[in-house]
Amino acid sequence: MRKNRRTLHKDFRILTLDDDYIMTSTLQAYFQRSGYYVDVVNDPYQAIEQVRNGKYDILLLDFLMSPVCGDQVVEEIRRFNKEIYIILLTGHKSMAPPIKTIRDLDIQGYYEKSDRFDQLELLVESCVKSISQMRIIQNYKNGLSLMMEALPQIYDLDNTRSIYESILSITLNIFQGDRSFLMISDFTASQGENELHLLGDITEEEVRDIVKNAHFDGQKVITLADMLLAPIEDEEHKIIGILGTDPGVSPEYVQVQMMEIYIRQISSALHNSQLHRLVSTKNEELTKAYEQLNESYVEIINAMRTIVDERDIYTRGHSDRVSAIAADIAG
Repeated sequence: MRKNRRTLHKDFRILTLDDDYIMTSTLQAYFQRSGYYVDVVNDPYQAIEQVRNGKYDILLLDFLMSPVCGDQVVEEIRRFNKEIYIILLTGHKSMAPPIKTIRDLDIQGYYEKSDRFDQLELLVESCVKSISQMRIIQNYKNGLSLMMEALPQIYDLDNTRSIYESILSITLNIFQGDRSFLMISDFTASQGENELHLLGDITEEEVRDIVKNAHFDGQKVITLADMLLAPIEDEEHKIIGILGTDPGVSPEYVQVQMMEIYIRQISSALHNSQLHRLVSTKNEELTKAYEQLNESYVEIINAMRTIVDERDIYTRGHSDRVSAIAADIAG
């Protein structure tokens, strides 16, 4: 179901500044009906401090005010805030500031006051679209930075348990969720057995129900039960596990894209970890085999020496004496 405009706009904060109390009240009522969070202020200096101390996305302000004009307010705000979007309002076209001033102060829009706010609403929506795109880019950048910082932990081949814990905590950090799980095939266990690791308010029963209903059908990421799910694959694209996280809100495009990148890193890390464990296991088996072979070799030598001693009573013990003398010389 598509979200309505009120839902879409609820995450955007507007501050409206005008020395005309009726104008600020009218603007507040109008944009609140569209779902925006709107604060009003009638003193320019107070507005500067509110922008400095608050988190506003858009500033609507009058150009001609007392005791200072709108362009002076913008100039002061731009000294400490380059991000807020600003729309300048004037009572008449002849009162508008020069185009150069608008460009120099990075003012995003200009609106002539009237009894209709359609054009102003379009300007605000244009700002909202730009802000949304910037948020997506910033979230994407932050997520990729977190992934890069996490790679040494994820590729820690010496501690598999640590890898699992790192993956879950990093997942929550990247996707800003409060619960995640990792189900991974244990290749050292009996066929069909899985390891399950949980973080946050989620139970094994919930995870098993989610996994049972998860059908990827070639997709890299799916959404199920409000969770982002991604298959962990080996180098032959065989699924060896599933990572799931609840981002707390409906997953957006950027989150899906980040999950696709993240799951490739996890797949590679866990596959390498499993190979490392397999090689370590085989090395241990090989070491034990060499030890057994050495023991068998010594037993054969001792048996041959015993046979030689038993054949001739005059040379009995000769091998032991030669061995002892050789040991003394070597010492």
